[in-house]
Amino acid sequence: AIPPRALALAIFKIAWGLFKKLACADNLGHLVEDAQKSLIVPGNGLVLALAFTFQIYADFSAYSDIARGTARLFGIRIPQNFLTPYISRNPSEFWQRWHISLSTWIREYLYISLGGNRGSQFATFRNLMITMFLAGLWHGAGKFFIAWGLYHGLLLVLYRFVPFDVIFKRLFGSTAGSVMAWALMFGFTVFGWVIFFSSGWDQFKAIIWSAAAWVGAPYSPAFLSLAWGLVLFSAPIIVSDVIGALHRCEFVDIFPAMSVVTKTALWIGLFYGVLFFAARSSYDFIYFQF
Repeated sequence: AIPPRALALAIFKIAWGLFKKLACADNLGHLVEDAQKSLIVPGNGLVLALAFTFQIYADFSAYSDIARGTARLFGIRIPQNFLTPYISRNPSEFWQRWHISLSTWIREYLYISLGGNRGSQFATFRNLMITMFLAGLWHGAGKFFIAWGLYHGLLLVLYRFVPFDVIFKRLFGSTAGSVMAWALMFGFTVFGWVIFFSSGWDQFKAIIWSAAAWVGAPYSPAFLSLAWGLVLFSAPIIVSDVIGALHRCEFVDIFPAMSVVTKTALWIGLFYGVLFFAARSSYDFIYFQF
């Protein structure tokens, strides 16, 4: 029989995953759709980029939380699949935290099989590019999936030449340097998700134009409405990830150490969060497409 503490954690993982999917990911998905329909509005491209960034993470990690919790009810332990990836300060760290099962498989069976970093510097860069090209192709034969894989390959190569995280720490100190390295890497990640999301060159250009046009443009009601939704539905993801990062684990894994008062408040918050904020129409899990 599963121990009571393990049972409570398993049920919480399922509940937390449902909350992230229904109240966060699906609502962010609606924001992405709405922003996509009005990219002529300055700033809507930025909302789309950020909303999709948090949507795909909330959706993927919700799927993993529900799977881990359900498996634990049957006595099966599934390793964690995400570890606060948007806290990363360089691309290598990102791939150690994002979709860990896939990235581990890619590293073990593609990158290392190709020779990894055991050869010359050129061979290492070649292996990185081939590996990430195949990672992009794994998501589909669309040219923008492949471009997304190659883009991350270029980031991995770039940081081997210019380790911005190390440079920033050396120039600005540990704290300020880490914040700057995180901001840069997060920007690179968001841009990568725009590539991943785009179905064609025209859509990619429209998103980038709308995002760039936001600078200095007057805020329109359409943009402000979407921006407030972005803040509301991404906030639980951001706050829980920051708490998880401070504890060097996923937010759900902190649950057993919480006080009774905190657990009670959290359960109430999840219940009413789903009750009042669950999207009226939901999407299939994004991962089902791949």
